[in-house]
Amino acid sequence: NVLNLGLHLDVTLRDRSEANNAMPRIREYLYEEMTLTTPEIGQPFSIGEVERILGTMPIIQRVNKVKVSIKNGSGYSSTRFDIMPNTAPDGSVIFMPENFIWEIKNPTDIIGNVK
Repeated sequence: NVLNLGLHLDVTLRDRSEANNAMPRIREYLYEEMTLTTPEIGQPFSIGEVERILGTMPIIQRVNKVKVSIKNGSGYSSTRFDIMPNTAPDGSVIFMPENFIWEIKNPTDIIGNVK
């Protein structure tokens, strides 16, 4: 089962004058980093890894929040999954069943707020 994920980011920039053009740059960078290697079947999705990758971007001062959602509809898998009961108590990892593999299908599946 393929589970298509979407990410909603809330980040604070080092320089607010970059706010107008920051999200496309952040989206492309994160998407490229997250798709460098294909996850294993049953591999958890690490929100901590998303935060680590974002932390390597010089324009980002702080990652305030990363929210994960399931993408459905045309062009996406119809796999159903409830995120909340499968999230670690500290919110850092979303555990996948043994027969699931997660995917961020498109860069546009990454959205967010920049401050």
